[in-house]
Amino acid sequence: FTLDLDPAQQSEHMQGVITSSDTKLDVNVLALNTTTVTFQPDNPPDQITIEFVDYCGTRDSGERVMGLAHFNPLTNSLTPDRSLIWPVPQAWSMEEAATVASSFSLAYYSLLIKAKLLPGERVLIHLGSCPVSQACIAVALLIGAHVFITIQNKDELPSLLRTFPQLNADHIVPLENFYTMVRLKSGGDGVEVVVNCVQNTEKSIGCLSYDSRFIQLCNIDFRHRETIGMGTFIKNSNFFGVSLTNILNADSDIKNKLHIFLKDGIKKGIVKPLRKQSFNLQNFSQAMDHVKNYSCKEKTLIVIKAEGRSELPLTSLLGFHCEPDKTHIIVGTGGLWLELAEWLVKRGARRLFVAPVTELSPTFSRRFHRLTSLCYVRVMVTSATRLVSHSGAVDFLRSAEALGPISTIFCVAMDENCPKIAYLDSATRELVPHLKHFVCLLGGCTNVCKLRAQSNLSVCLIRPQSELQKPHSVLPYLSYVLCDSNSAGHLFTVSDQEMGTTTQDDDDLVEQDPHSLLPSSLEDLLLLADDVAPQLSLREVVTRSPCHESVKHNLLPVFLLPGIHAAYIKPLIRHMIHPAYCVSWPETSQSVESVAGALLKEVMRVQKEGPYNLVGDSWSGAVAIQLAALLEGRGHRVELFLVNAGLLTIQNCARALSCNFNDSLDLALLTSLLRLDTQLVKSTVESSSWEELLHQALQMVQPRLQQLDPTQEVHSIQQRIGKALKAIRSHIKILLSYKPLENLLKGNVHLIRPKGASDIDFCGILQYCQQRPIIYVMEEEENHDQMIKSLNCATLINKNLLYSWDL
Repeated sequence: FTLDLDPAQQSEHMQGVITSSDTKLDVNVLALNTTTVTFQPDNPPDQITIEFVDYCGTRDSGERVMGLAHFNPLTNSLTPDRSLIWPVPQAWSMEEAATVASSFSLAYYSLLIKAKLLPGERVLIHLGSCPVSQACIAVALLIGAHVFITIQNKDELPSLLRTFPQLNADHIVPLENFYTMVRLKSGGDGVEVVVNCVQNTEKSIGCLSYDSRFIQLCNIDFRHRETIGMGTFIKNSNFFGVSLTNILNADSDIKNKLHIFLKDGIKKGIVKPLRKQSFNLQNFSQAMDHVKNYSCKEKTLIVIKAEGRSELPLTSLLGFHCEPDKTHIIVGTGGLWLELAEWLVKRGARRLFVAPVTELSPTFSRRFHRLTSLCYVRVMVTSATRLVSHSGAVDFLRSAEALGPISTIFCVAMDENCPKIAYLDSATRELVPHLKHFVCLLGGCTNVCKLRAQSNLSVCLIRPQSELQKPHSVLPYLSYVLCDSNSAGHLFTVSDQEMGTTTQDDDDLVEQDPHSLLPSSLEDLLLLADDVAPQLSLREVVTRSPCHESVKHNLLPVFLLPGIHAAYIKPLIRHMIHPAYCVSWPETSQSVESVAGALLKEVMRVQKEGPYNLVGDSWSGAVAIQLAALLEGRGHRVELFLVNAGLLTIQNCARALSCNFNDSLDLALLTSLLRLDTQLVKSTVESSSWEELLHQALQMVQPRLQQLDPTQEVHSIQQRIGKALKAIRSHIKILLSYKPLENLLKGNVHLIRPKGASDIDFCGILQYCQQRPIIYVMEEEENHDQMIKSLNCATLINKNLLYSWDL
């Protein structure tokens, strides 16, 4: 649709389609906002311009979100703001959620950021029934201000008092004589803040007291030539023009604050859905009339797609997506079938009927357990032994139908002459003749597939030219094949070379390289040595915020637990908007519990009362989890961020270090960190103790140490390198021995992972949490180093940091 009000063009434009620059967002509802119409329109214009919209929709992960967006009426396209986006509370409908973002953003921006309203101050808010005004009332009451409100008629009074029972009814006055009554009821002093949304400003300005602020929410028609006397400025009054343009064009700091304010307001029940009127596209002209005439009463919504019609956007531009109410059958061998199951869940599958032909390895068994533990996915596991006859296959499909109508069948890595595929084919012809997809992936009965194609039935055979080094790399290729609605007769042969050129979306399985989390040079080891302390300690580091002492009444500090040492996470530290303290690790540690206990004392010394913000990086994930549990045990609220620090993932990384050294972590660390020849180290010192290993290894690198700093004695450099190596060894060993907690974490846990990681893999931290951890998969950053240096990673943390009022 278009937002041009020319009646001659409406019918043509209404045939248009709204598009979004965010291809992962499926928009359901828009709320129309205009900056050219006052909230008290006496003569509505013939045309209005919609530059900004509230929206509510569904991301391709299934998450419902709401936010603010720029709107281009020429192209019918919207550009969602990446900072001004919030998850929709479960109790809200999408239409309710679409009423919130713009009104409450204007309220918080006006009263907290511009006016800096303080508790006990008086604020005058015009037209109390207006959506933006109601948002302002809610925010002002939250702050603890004395609120004066104007209304256009007395019928609005009961509704206002029901909505805001904290209001003083004596402070709600008629718009026609508000100046006299506000002056009278304020004892002649007037008010410190005015939020104005009417054209006539003279009387509103007259209500200002000394050191006051005037917020103008609507455009002023300067043809009226209104004057502002010098007396206003003698009172030291400040004037601010506020609109959605200011907000959407604001810098990242302002947007981050607004994001936090609204998120906090939703939690506290301050931010609530506002009054609305909904229209569908067929009633477009009525919706535009409503915007012109009733924007001072309620929000105007355009419902593009009714909620619940589709959980995910079904468009080939976004790749293959599953129907969530349908059953997806997987019969397969090896581990690829499990990777396919995870892939399908990421694409919206919610009902899986799985028949493994072979047993899973321990690693894949843990992944399958995590998959089945997802509360929103129903997984039924059965035996493939029934697929030995036509009747057995029919019984197999009837069992699958108990979950829901069958949509797809995947046969994964099956033998070419496997009879199970033939029996599945015959059973589907009988029970599911209109099956959407019948896929044989990396092996299967070619003859059966050809017969299905000749019968014009759905079939897709993807077979390897030779054994693929990474079988899971075929999944993104499969996405594009299945996007074709006419899937009858797809027969493909693929190779590793073709898989390498296939554009992958976000599903390549990423295994963290443990060496990327360690110092990469002798110089890095010397930096670490200088950071290692005899005892664990905290020190304040430089962020974008003033020092903690200067802002301790406004901003809570962030406690950063680096994986190795502070220099590694310096880029992340520089992007923090709160003051921060970083840990210096001791040379030796007894256990995760003892380190967390010592750190607790340091944290309490800096900040005696909660809530607390903790960030654990890579190897320090276990300590961060334990520290969060200790703080919660004292009754404090904790917001925990784990940057590539999922416990199971990082423990597996530690084990992977020693896999080539007969499980000797000591040999692995020395060989990796000192860049020694593996076979030489093994043959020389394989049976030695740690002290002997360290001494021998340092002797091997002595020539290189002499080149590091000719001004220092080699013995001194060896001692510093040895100190760093001891600290790394101790840190990783206590991580490997860490056992599950007795008490589960109550607060939010944010797991930040690199691009390509699974957004359904909780990395072993789900068992520690009472509520499901929040997973963020980076869109561009492919490894840990890129994540630490990325502004996007820091922004995710900054958006979710707690403030002192988050008790």
